[in-house]
Amino acid sequence: MKGIFQQEQPMTIRRQYSLPNCTLILEGWSNSTTGDGLQPDARPLLTTLSNAECYVGAMDKPLSGGRDFFEDLVNSVSRYAQEFLSKVPHPQPHAEKPAKVHLQKVEDKNLHRLILLDTAESGAMTNSGKPLHVDLNTVQLFDLVEAIDQFLA
Repeated sequence: MKGIFQQEQPMTIRRQYSLPNCTLILEGWSNSTTGDGLQPDARPLLTTLSNAECYVGAMDKPLSGGRDFFEDLVNSVSRYAQEFLSKVPHPQPHAEKPAKVHLQKVEDKNLHRLILLDTAESGAMTNSGKPLHVDLNTVQLFDLVEAIDQFLA
């Protein structure tokens, strides 16, 4: 039993979601315990995200960043996939800060361009500080969608 002055230590968590064309790796912490407070959960909740890495296709270096990067990735991919499937435009929501991750259709090709704007936390920027463009085919796009869905489930 925990003493009165002992604080619960956060548990380090690393989750990996692997599909044939996409690997999503999330790292962070959890303060989660079961109802009695003595036994750790079988699959603890990732309460604090510290790092996210996204490998798509044959990329050697991942798209990476912290919580802001991952939230932008999730929102952009979800919005774009819904628009792609429904053929109904989904306008960008007005946010306090502009999104650092965007997706757009590559005209006259069966490709989808993932654009990562220059951020201090991103590990995938070019030395010039220009946005990074990654062209995804439709299978790669939907493997990314599935990896995100597995995380959210």
